[in-house]
Amino acid sequence: MSPFFTWLQSTLEEGVDAGWYDVNNTLQCMIFHWVFIPWLQAELDNYQDRINHSQKRCDKKKVLPHGIPDLIYHCAEDYGALDFKVMVAPGAIDYIEQLYVTQNHIIFDLVPASLNNLINLCYDQLGRPPVGCSSMWTVYCENMVPDTEVDLLLGLCDLHETDGYLGGVANSLACKVSVRS
Repeated sequence: MSPFFTWLQSTLEEGVDAGWYDVNNTLQCMIFHWVFIPWLQAELDNYQDRINHSQKRCDKKKVLPHGIPDLIYHCAEDYGALDFKVMVAPGAIDYIEQLYVTQNHIIFDLVPASLNNLINLCYDQLGRPPVGCSSMWTVYCENMVPDTEVDLLLGLCDLHETDGYLGGVANSLACKVSVRS
């Protein structure tokens, strides 16, 4: 395993071991997503940029071209390589995106909008400190929202509990929803 992933694993385990993060607590999981996913994405983007823009060590046993990967990608013929890219017009990608992707669909949200608003309010009160390697758990712990009820997904209701069994759909104990035919 690479040193980065070893470090990442130990850093994430630090929060669990310290009792800051409980994987079974939905609110803590959502705050974790809100803090850590954008940080991790930025780290991965930086890694990709660094790797693609730096020369690799020469390997005489390697058949592939030697050089900076980004330059090889854009000018394959300059490195004695064939260009097998399949070119797709950007307009075609835009058209498919407009046709099949709803930009404001909830699947693109890290957390439900109501919780996002509450977390942003707490983050504003903290002064919006940057999230980095040394500060991510601090931001996570200080960004815990007040113990308040937040409707995460509108239109849902709690299921009734009967003798330790949640649901009871057959006995009509589940959430009652009016269905129009």
